[in-house]
Amino acid sequence: MKKLICFPCAGGNAKSFAKLIRGIHCFAICAEYSGHWSRYEEPLYYSMEDCIQYQMQELREKITLQDEIFLLGHSMGALIAFELGKNLLNAGYNVKGLYLLACMPPDEINDTDFNFEDDEEIKLFLKRINQMPESVLNSDFFRENLLPSIRNDLRILKNFIGAYSSREAIDCNIVCMCAVQDPLANEMCGWQRYSQKKIKEYYYPGNHFFFHEKENTEKIVELINLEISD
Repeated sequence: MKKLICFPCAGGNAKSFAKLIRGIHCFAICAEYSGHWSRYEEPLYYSMEDCIQYQMQELREKITLQDEIFLLGHSMGALIAFELGKNLLNAGYNVKGLYLLACMPPDEINDTDFNFEDDEEIKLFLKRINQMPESVLNSDFFRENLLPSIRNDLRILKNFIGAYSSREAIDCNIVCMCAVQDPLANEMCGWQRYSQKKIKEYYYPGNHFFFHEKENTEKIVELINLEISD
């Protein structure tokens, strides 16, 4: 069976892919990170390695060695998809392709971009990338329920990028997608260094959350369906 597994951005949730997976012609699984949203009562991950280990444990209950696996990740979720793809291949799973959205390769991300002195700086960062409206950023719900997981994810991301040294290239197809107005990732050609195959790049109008725009969503769904059907 063909299965698409989706990983959201820092502080994100499984529902962020609802519109996207609605038109995908295969079985879709959207990850909900521990300590986030519907799982907010569970402990947060300590590190990227911790996150990958938990994802491996959870996926073993949802996929088989016979499945054709496709991984899609947005922003930090793209890094998770990439690292998880390597782990799944090493474990004998049939990883056919990665769809990496709005994320440069780890060696091109500046970890100092994630130096935040306080929560106000985190809110300014989220506002800059249009992750959520200002009315939400200033709400008690954000402060009490969302900010802890976002703060933790950004810490994990900074530590992961700062210590990253691997140059291991994955043996599967990589399709890169980003928006030309994205302040964090407006080009992704560097992912070629991390693939044993020729990567594909697609650019869209919009910002860091370009895949939420209806026209972009339709084009991305069409692209993924064509890739999966090959």
